Amino acid sequence: MLRFFISSSERRRIRMHPFMRRMMVSAAATAVSALGLSGGFLYVANEIDVFSPDVIERAENLLWGPGFGQQYAAYKLKRAVYTRPDFLILGSSRVTQFRDVMAPKGVRFYNAALAASSLGDARAFLLSLYKHHRPKTVLLGVDPWWFRPGRSGPTPAGPVMDFNYQALLSMAITKGMTLRVLSSLGDAAFNRHADPLGGRKPVGYHATLSGNGFRADGSYQYGDILNAQKTPSATRRMGHGEDFHFYRQEVIASHGRFAYTGAPDDAERDLLDKIIAEARDQDVALILFFPPMAAAVDETIRKTPAQDAYFAAVKKTVAGAAAKNGIAFNDFQDLAVLGIDDQHTLDGIHVDEIASLAMLNAMIKSNSVLAALYDQVAIDKTEKLLENRQNMAGPHRIIP
Repeated sequence: MLRFFISSSERRRIRMHPFMRRMMVSAAATAVSALGLSGGFLYVANEIDVFSPDVIERAENLLWGPGFGQQYAAYKLKRAVYTRPDFLILGSSRVTQFRDVMAPKGVRFYNAALAASSLGDARAFLLSLYKHHRPKTVLLGVDPWWFRPGRSGPTPAGPVMDFNYQALLSMAITKGMTLRVLSSLGDAAFNRHADPLGGRKPVGYHATLSGNGFRADGSYQYGDILNAQKTPSATRRMGHGEDFHFYRQEVIASHGRFAYTGAPDDAERDLLDKIIAEARDQDVALILFFPPMAAAVDETIRKTPAQDAYFAAVKKTVAGAAAKNGIAFNDFQDLAVLGIDDQHTLDGIHVDEIASLAMLNAMIKSNSVLAALYDQVAIDKTEKLLENRQNMAGPHRIIP
């Protein structure tokens, strides 16, 4: 339509202007070069297939660990829709260590950890999932810092089912093409064939370089920690070997996740009420729980008055919402209540598979919904798994 508003003489002038021609050719060449360069980088970095339908639907022997396509909510939603779990785990990185081996035989299991970093995220994920599938049971791990004002932001419409390829290309250009990343592509550890811990085919930069990524059941393998590589966690003194110095100092200084110590936000509480009501409307059994922290971190919270008051207020808020709606709530904030030592942590606020199994066992014993899901054979299996720690795959893993 534009041509009708430009005179024929003006069109000839623009068409013949050498500067315009050179500029357009240069811009086109630059765009093609950038696309080609980023596409080539994604191929070399093993990121080219991270959004492939094949990867979503045939993930049984894959380890999904992108460095630049980290669109976790979309990935987890697609996997949950595809696997149609009876038993779903939902939450942040603090619930990544629940494995399908912990579920009863014949019960479809999926761990949607990292699909939610707020109550708003959790609600958006569940509402999107309900449009396609309704799990029988959902375990929602609630983080105490989710109740700071504005944590959830504006109510999201829900995770987009389609991946954002533009964001992947942008991340590849802005974050990927650095000297550190480019040099790592030639590292001997950059193994495209099988991760060294589980033998799964890696998909994505992190899975290929460090063995970090999601297994088919949605649980996360921290390959760098399990292989005792030098990690940011160790460097920043977050782990058991450093007595969780980083997190204890964060608590004392009211910094990071522990920055807010005011009253739990009413808007976030209302979001929790909506999550509970919507699960009930969908005939989904919802169970709330606080994931554990290292006992040493929990002790520091108890000794810091402002933190102790905030965490007590959050517990009262969540317990009250659960009681009002007749659903279960389990407080595992202090790892010691499970009879599990702090060595079963990945850092001060993330526990391993053994601690996650102990958590699940405790919930089965105290919750009629889970007790109905687990027959006696399944209960015996989980208890034996926990007892036979000497036969486990490693210090933090039940199975490879």
